[in-house]
Amino acid sequence: MSRRSPAPPAARRPSTTRAALLDDGADRRFRLFVQDLFAVSAQVNALRENFAVIAGITGPQYSILASVAHLSATGSGLSVGRLASYLHISGTYVTAESKKLEQRGFLARAPDPDDRRVVLLRLTPEGEALMDDLLPAVVTVNDEFFRDLGRKEFGVLCDAISNMVRAGEDALVAVQPFVRKRRPK
Repeated sequence: MSRRSPAPPAARRPSTTRAALLDDGADRRFRLFVQDLFAVSAQVNALRENFAVIAGITGPQYSILASVAHLSATGSGLSVGRLASYLHISGTYVTAESKKLEQRGFLARAPDPDDRRVVLLRLTPEGEALMDDLLPAVVTVNDEFFRDLGRKEFGVLCDAISNMVRAGEDALVAVQPFVRKRRPK
């Protein structure tokens, strides 16, 4: 009876089976890419936190204000549901944080005149002034952070990241059976 060689340790086996992500069967470049994604994620989060510190609010609150500012440019307001979908967070969380921002005077919340069940968010004059004050820092950071991207690379990156966000939602579902299997009972 012949013995099979034991499989190499996981660290030496590819971490994906997708051929497009492998170079000659090896995943070294893919693993570096994932680590770079972790680094970029941490950097973007740290930058958001810095903008929040400048504004005297939390990082998530900064994301809410910045998103309301650019998504409701018409002034009619932005629904909690649309904002939650845009930010990939729950409507309940948006509601809780928007109430805090309303108490601080940066955000106004009002029922949608067309559907009283819907709450619309808009910046107050104080919120607009805050976002205006932050703009020089945001422009400086964005210009530096994205300095090496040309128009074509930016378009490719936008498409790739949008696809990864959708695939990431599916990956979060796919990992759950493994999480449940490891979770103490």
